[in-house]
Parts: sequence; C-alpha cells; structure tokens
Amino acid sequence: MKTLDDYLSKSSSQLLAEFKWGSAGESEFRKFIDLAKEEFEDRKDVSEDRKYVLLSVKWSRGNDNCVFWGRLTSDDQRRSYSGYTDCLDHCERYTKDEIRDHKLWGGQTFYELVKEDPTGTWAIGVKSLDKMGYKKTVIWR
Repeated sequence: MKTLDDYLSKSSSQLLAEFKWGSAGESEFRKFIDLAKEEFEDRKDVSEDRKYVLLSVKWSRGNDNCVFWGRLTSDDQRRSYSGYTDCLDHCERYTKDEIRDHKLWGGQTFYELVKEDPTGTWAIGVKSLDKMGYKKTVIWR
C-alpha cells in the first residue's frame, strides 16, 4: 500500500502516468485523494499557540492568491519550513518562538532574512488573515 509521501515524492509527470485515463488510473487517483484527506482533515493536534503562518509575498505577487510556507504538521512532528501551498488550512502553523529562533538556509533566522529582503516572506497571524477576509480565491481576468 502506498503512503501520501510515496505520491508526494514523485514528479508531476510520474503522477500523471500513474493517474492515466480509465478505471485503473481513476482508482489510483482516488487512493491519492483519500490519503490526502486523511492527512489534512480533522487536525485537532495543532496547539493554540501555533497561530502564525509564513506568507510568501514573493510567490503570492501576481499569483491571484496567497502562497504560504510548509505543510501542516502535528505538534509532535518536526515543523515544515519548505514547500508552498495556497491553502491556509494545509499550510504550516508556527509559534512566535519557532519563527524567531529557527535557523533557515545559511544559518539565518527568519528575522535576519526579512531584514535582507523585506519583499520575500512575512509572518502573519491566522486571525489577522481572517479579519482581512482571507479566503482562497482565483480572480479571472
């Protein structure tokens, strides 16, 4: 039986080959969707103090929606500081200390990185996004 990580470790072309047309491909795609739902539904193991997300201004600009860092993990798992998603429900949640203290590439902290490139990534509270009326939207031109 495949795990979600088995699917996520593949390239887009590999996945497309597995999800080929017809009943076999549909069955494989359904397995993938079910695993993804299990992974992200009912995340009750994320503590209240993890109330910040990292918004990538760089990748959101011109993208018609917000792009956030990481994949949501449980409290007992290592935090995700790589990858992007446009889904607020599935992006990683951080505490203020995790954002302040975590060493990124080159040994920089998040705050040192923001000083170097203020247009790259910003930490923002999930409640602030809610107040601004955030929801995933695509604007057709």
